[in-house]
Amino acid sequence: MATVNNTGLSYARSAVQIVTRSILDVFEVDVLPPIFIGIYNYMNKPEIENEIINEFAQAYAVLGHSSLMGKIVALLIISQEPMSLDQISDRLEMSKGPVSQIARRLKEHKLIEKVWIPGDRKDYYRAVDDIFGQAFLNYMKSMMHNRQIAEKFLDVSDGSKDPDMVHLHNRMIEMQAFYIMMNQFNNDFLSKWREKRLQQKTSID
Repeated sequence: MATVNNTGLSYARSAVQIVTRSILDVFEVDVLPPIFIGIYNYMNKPEIENEIINEFAQAYAVLGHSSLMGKIVALLIISQEPMSLDQISDRLEMSKGPVSQIARRLKEHKLIEKVWIPGDRKDYYRAVDDIFGQAFLNYMKSMMHNRQIAEKFLDVSDGSKDPDMVHLHNRMIEMQAFYIMMNQFNNDFLSKWREKRLQQKTSID
């Protein structure tokens, strides 16, 4: 179980700093153009938080996951401090039972982690440090199952003279090659992402 690191940057603050730095780089200036300052000032904190939470909920639903899972992920990404199950439930206006169940699943997938708060017996959670990289790693692992399917039926169809089995064998060869190549690209992407993320965090610090 992790402990709270008071010197760490909040995810919300880091995200804003990264976006701000990107805008500065694009416009090759040292301060934000007035139009962007106006956008930041126009939306208040609750509106921004609710918008992010709803967007994540919809995105997770499109992928076939629980919308509540998306809401919890979004809430912990934007939260500056770890949140208890009670706090999460109150903020999302959901009962504690479903929230606890989803939090447990997210922890199993290493997207969030339990945090120990000295003197407090409640369970607190926060998003893991590289939640986006971890989510992609989870996706990579799920794609490995497709490669295993191809390899399973390659063995089943190997050596058969039946035309249908020969056709199946050729398709499985193609499927195996596809997912082997995908895994190579994904590993390369993940490695580059981690390098890029380290550079961004270093520049912010």
